[in-house]
Amino acid sequence: MSAGDLVALIQGLLKSRNCQKMEVSPANSCCFCLTLRSGTILIGIGNCILYLCLFTWYLTSSTIHTNGLGEGLTVTSLDISIFSIFCIQILVNILLLVGAVKRIPSHTIPWLCANAVSMMI
Repeated sequence: MSAGDLVALIQGLLKSRNCQKMEVSPANSCCFCLTLRSGTILIGIGNCILYLCLFTWYLTSSTIHTNGLGEGLTVTSLDISIFSIFCIQILVNILLLVGAVKRIPSHTIPWLCANAVSMMI
């Protein structure tokens, strides 16, 4: 440890004792009120709930399936593509949650790639 590192460590310790309020730096914040980790967890949970609700709506919607969920046994290519997109999004959101909880930053890359592709489509 160099002298500069030691001085920075001591200044950091003294600064944390004097300050009563813990502040989140702009580089480690989500929406200016949450930490990056809690914001990532909130986004992952919100996306999982959103995709589950959308998929449930798709399966039970009478405007898309004229006979309803139980009566129509034909599976179209649209059904297969929506189911595959749903599965991929749920998997990458779960991977985002695991990466945020266990603090593994490389687990966010599949989520970024899948959402970038979804935005391009």
